[in-house]
Amino acid sequence: MREQSAALKEQTETSKQTQADLIEKLDSGFKNLGSGLEESAVAAKQSTTVIAIGIIGIALIILLIVFVIIYFIKKGLKQQQYTQEQYIKAFQAIAANQNQTNKLMLGGITDIYNSQENLKIAGASTWSGTQALPDVTFDEKDKEELQELAVKCKDLGTKIDEKTNRKNNSKNVSELVYKLSMQLGLSQEYAMLNFCAAMIYDAGFLAEPNEIIEAQTLSDEQKEKMKKHVCLAEKYLDFVPKRYWDVFNDASTKHHENMDGTGYPNGLKGEEIPQIARLIHVAETYVSMSSKRNYRQTMDKETVIEKMKQQPELYDSVVVEVLENTI
Repeated sequence: MREQSAALKEQTETSKQTQADLIEKLDSGFKNLGSGLEESAVAAKQSTTVIAIGIIGIALIILLIVFVIIYFIKKGLKQQQYTQEQYIKAFQAIAANQNQTNKLMLGGITDIYNSQENLKIAGASTWSGTQALPDVTFDEKDKEELQELAVKCKDLGTKIDEKTNRKNNSKNVSELVYKLSMQLGLSQEYAMLNFCAAMIYDAGFLAEPNEIIEAQTLSDEQKEKMKKHVCLAEKYLDFVPKRYWDVFNDASTKHHENMDGTGYPNGLKGEEIPQIARLIHVAETYVSMSSKRNYRQTMDKETVIEKMKQQPELYDSVVVEVLENTI
């Protein structure tokens, strides 16, 4: 009996000890669980903070990029506006120095507009003033249109010069064409129209492959391909108003025609060659020969003029004479 009582007591003590151990383990487990949850909460809070900071950072970067884009857009618009204003001022300055009553010296023409209102100045022949037309008046809207056209031509002319590696060629040729036009008796508005056309007369070069443009020497086949540039300009001139089209088309397609018919692409001769084409032919040659090129040095203006005077089969002698008195 005592042995049974002792065994029961021992069993009870063991059970209590086991329960105590279990309670201790449960307590320790709950403590560890609480600690883990607390650490998880802290980690989650830290992660949320990092994410929030990241989102704020990205938002700030996006805002910065937007501000930079807006800044450059505004700067570009201001530069474009400034360029247009400079052109307008330049035209106004030129106008202030010219006689507004200049006669339009285009012999052989009896009207300025045909039935489609395309300018017929393009087909004018002789420079004689014996059959001069009356003054032609452009209204203010026409003048504004010419000024806007000049800005577009200037931009295209810059692209042509970059393509052909001829710095300021469009500017130099067009300014000389303007001066020659005024000296030959054209009105300021028509001289300005010639100025615009002369800025982009070589637009066809934009369609020529770089290997031909950049070649130091050309084979006969490449030379023939190079001549094709006079037939490739049309697609670059779609911004030209319809009534001015003939002038621009003649400028781009006929500036390599020679007075004796040996030029290209049509072999026109003498008075068959439009005035704008003859003006550009003389002006381009003068600018080219008096400018430094990779294949030769510059020539002084007297030498250039003398060479051109000796080649009346190529250049309109009247234009060359006016050039000599202008530069």
